[in-house]
Amino acid sequence: MLSFQWPRTVVSIVGLGLLNLGPFLGIWLAQGWARLPYAIALASLFAIYYGMSARSAIPPYYFFLHPVSTSLFMYILLRSMIHALSNDGIVWRGTKYPLEELRKGMV
Repeated sequence: MLSFQWPRTVVSIVGLGLLNLGPFLGIWLAQGWARLPYAIALASLFAIYYGMSARSAIPPYYFFLHPVSTSLFMYILLRSMIHALSNDGIVWRGTKYPLEELRKGMV
């Protein structure tokens, strides 16, 4: 999906932050009625976790770990992008795959 292109990765990291961390920050930083959309977003997110808990082993209190997991995922994306760019490719199982070949889908 990101096709080994750094602009797409940066846009994805920013988008993840806005959509997944935004409601948690907005509920504290917004004033008055501006908090309402953030509260609705958080309630919806909690409802998703609650609904998943009825059908799987995911407990609803994982909602409170959502900012942590989002932050970790953003870090993983950023670190892997930096690592691939600095090495001009990816090393997997002892074989180096150059970025140009990966972008062309040759590998």
